Amino acid sequence: MREFFEKTFGPAELSVVDAVFKAWLPESGITKEMPEAELAARAVINLFREGS
Repeated sequence: MREFFEKTFGPAELSVVDAVFKAWLPESGITKEMPEAELAARAVINLFREGS
């Protein structure tokens, strides 16, 4: 489990995560300024970690 939290991302991985997050925002009706956006960003990162 520790390895899961210590995984680091390079520029390519961060670009993918950012693109997914930005694509999801308009579909969800959530803006970056809303508190829910932080929770969603964390979920996207965790899902990416699980798939890596």
